[in-house]
Amino acid sequence: MKVQVLMSSYNGEKYIEKQVDSILAQRKVDVSLLIRDDGSKDSTPGILRRLEEKDKRIKCILEDNIGVKKSFLKLVQLANSKVEYYAFSDQDDIWIDNKLQVAVDRLSKESDSCPLIYGSAVSLYLNGKILGEKFKCPQLDLGNFLIKNYYPGCTMLFNRKLKKLIDKVDYDNLNTFPLHDHWLNLVCTACGGKVIIDQASYVMYRQHESNVIGDRNILQKIKGNGLLTHSDNIRLKICQELHSKYKDYEDEKSRELIKTVLDYSISLDKRFKLAFSRKIKPVSKIEKILIFLITVMGKY
Repeated sequence: MKVQVLMSSYNGEKYIEKQVDSILAQRKVDVSLLIRDDGSKDSTPGILRRLEEKDKRIKCILEDNIGVKKSFLKLVQLANSKVEYYAFSDQDDIWIDNKLQVAVDRLSKESDSCPLIYGSAVSLYLNGKILGEKFKCPQLDLGNFLIKNYYPGCTMLFNRKLKKLIDKVDYDNLNTFPLHDHWLNLVCTACGGKVIIDQASYVMYRQHESNVIGDRNILQKIKGNGLLTHSDNIRLKICQELHSKYKDYEDEKSRELIKTVLDYSISLDKRFKLAFSRKIKPVSKIEKILIFLITVMGKY
């Protein structure tokens, strides 16, 4: 089975070569690697050129900085349209050698007539030691992703059907939030797709001071939910953007939920309808409280 791994790099000279090695060492899949450097200022471009010359499975693109979200979405659109599956990769993790094999095996059991995503837990990795698994979560659907993203994009594998949906949108016109992995989860679940979550971990998720997204404390997580920040109606704005781009591809269940969100600010009754909706699915008790308050206060 052919899998193309998509990596966006930026000032990754310290760890990127080890991650590339772990990707090329994947077993029982036909793997290739497409790397887009997002305007690195360190020696990363030179490292990538050397790796590209060393292994024909690697293709590197050196371009100007456009930010992590647009860089990854551009990679999706540049990816080989003939392979069966695609995977996102950070530049500084280490993959267990059966990561892609396990993901492919899980998705190959599903119908490829709809968008599909596989995601998993990760193992936090600091100073050469595994600290334990993180980001374990239940099975997820649109009602979850309209709250937040629940697992890291570095674990994702997605099929060609989802790539074709992403290809339909001009990435230059998307807002910077949510990030690329969250956006793919939203598109997938809004358009009749399925997200399959593996509770096991096949990624050593490196923790260091340069992480774009890493382990966060409880206050940071609460702030990220929007109640204590100025990001009023961020979820409504995401929903508006999702609907404007993919309304012709939404399934009936998703269309009904999206309409509830789009209408929620019309009146107090509409706010309470969304606040009490069982289709919006917070995972933890604190999320349930926060999302209820955010919605009633008109900040959803």
